[in-house]
Amino acid sequence: MLRGPVSQADSLCPDTPRARSGLVLGIVLNGTQPTAFVDLETTGASSRGHAITEIGIVCVDANGRAETWSTLINPGRAIPPGVRSLTGITDDMVADAPAFCDVAAEIRARLDGHLFVAHNVSFDYSFLKSAFNAVDLPFRMKRLCTVKLSRQLYPDARGHSLDALMQRHALTCEPRHRALTDAKALHEFCIKAQTELGRDAMRSAVRTQLDGPALPEGVHKQDIARLPEGPGVYHFYAKDNTLLYVGKSVHVRSRVLGHFGAAIRDDREARLFRQTARVEATRCAGELGALLLEVRTIKERQPVYNRRLRHRADVFTLAIDETGDYHRPRVQAADPMTPEIPQYGLYRQKSGAVRALKALCDDHGLCRKRLGLERGQGSCFGLQIDRCEGACIGKQSAVAWNLKLLGALGKTRLPAWPFDGPVAIGEGRGAYKAWHVVDRWCWYGTAQNHGEFDELMQNETEFDVDVFRILERFLARCAGRASVEPLTRSTR
Repeated sequence: MLRGPVSQADSLCPDTPRARSGLVLGIVLNGTQPTAFVDLETTGASSRGHAITEIGIVCVDANGRAETWSTLINPGRAIPPGVRSLTGITDDMVADAPAFCDVAAEIRARLDGHLFVAHNVSFDYSFLKSAFNAVDLPFRMKRLCTVKLSRQLYPDARGHSLDALMQRHALTCEPRHRALTDAKALHEFCIKAQTELGRDAMRSAVRTQLDGPALPEGVHKQDIARLPEGPGVYHFYAKDNTLLYVGKSVHVRSRVLGHFGAAIRDDREARLFRQTARVEATRCAGELGALLLEVRTIKERQPVYNRRLRHRADVFTLAIDETGDYHRPRVQAADPMTPEIPQYGLYRQKSGAVRALKALCDDHGLCRKRLGLERGQGSCFGLQIDRCEGACIGKQSAVAWNLKLLGALGKTRLPAWPFDGPVAIGEGRGAYKAWHVVDRWCWYGTAQNHGEFDELMQNETEFDVDVFRILERFLARCAGRASVEPLTRSTR
C-alpha cells in the first residue's frame, strides 16, 4: 500500500537486450528532449467535479536513463464504488495520502521540460491542468498521445486501447489500472514499437503528432492559413483540376487538417492525400448554409471521393387512396409542395416504399390484401396466423380498418411547411450574415442582402429530398430561435 511518494530507478523493460545487460535505459521520443510517461487514476471520467487519486510517472532523461515515481493522492472526496472496483484504490488507502497541493511542486518539477506522454493524453493532461490551476501553478507541456501513436504505427491493428496494446505486444502490467504500472506499460510499448519498426518510423510518427500532419505535395502552410476558421465548404483538387472531394464543417481549417492526419491510418484518406494538389474553401454564414452548399455542389459536380448524390431523381412516398369503403395506401411520386395531400415517408425507390408497407404490416397487424401486398380470393395469410383482424373478409369494419391504417402511417407523415409562404432564414452576423430563401421545403438560393430576394425567387427549383431533410432538421432543432423573415408571394 502506497502512503506517499515512491521514487526509484529501475529496469523497466526486462525483455529488451539493454535491460538484460543491466543498463537502466529508456526511450527518448522527441530528439533529446526528456520524456515523461504519465498515468493517473481518478474518481471519475471528467476533470470537472472529479479528482486525482494516484499518479505514476516514468521519466526518461536525455541520455535514456529511466526513473519511476508514484504517489497516492487524497482526492478530498469519496471514491465511487465502480472506481474502487476497477482500480483497487479505496478510501482507506488514500486517507493518509498527501493532497495534490502537497505534492504539486514536486510533480511539476519532475515533469518540467519533458514531453508529456499518456494514453488518451487529453484525459490525464486535463486532470493535471485543472489540479495545478486550483493551486495557482502554471502548467503547459508538449503532449503526445499513445492511442494516436499506435494508430499511426499500426494502422491495420483492430484496437488501440491499453488492453489491446498489452495483448498485441505482450506487455506486462500488474496490477492493471494502477498509475505506475500503466505508465510503465506505455513506456514498454514505445520501446517495443521502436524495436519492431525502427527509430525513424517512431521519430516520424512522433513529429507528425507534435508538428501537425504533413501536407500534400503542392499544398503549403500559407494555403492552409488562408482557409476560414469558421463554417464553410472546402474542395480538394488534383493536379489536373479534377474535383476530388467536397466537405463541410463549422471549423473548416481544423477539418481539412483532420483529413491529412487521418491519411496516416486510413487507406481512402491516404489516396486522397496523395492526389490532392490544391485546397480551396468557401466561407458560409453558418452550418445551415454549409450543409445546403455542400449538397448542391456534390450533386452538380460529382466529386471523385464523395458518395454519389443524384441531382434530380424521383422520390416516392405513400398516400392514402380513399376510393371505396376500405382505404388503401398507394405508392406515388412525392410532392411536398402540395401539402393538401397527406404523404407518408420518403423513399428513393418504389421498392423502398413497398418494404415500408411490409414493415407496417408486421408491426401493426395490418391486412396484406388491403395493403395490396397479396392477391387472390379469400382471406390473407395473416388471418390464418392471427396477424390480421379480418379486413380482407369484412370481419374488421371499414371504419376500424381506416382508422388503424391512418394510425400506422401517422408517425411517418411528412411535416407541413410551417410558414404561410416563402421565407428568408437568416444566419450569421456582420460580414458573414446571409439569408437562405426557402419555400415549401425548396431552397431557391442564398442572399447576401435583402435586395437579392426578388431575383432569387425567380429561380427555377424542384423538390430535393436531401435539402428537405436538412431544412426539416434545422427548423425542428432551432424552432423559435431561428431568424425567419416572411416574404410575400407577390414577390415571385
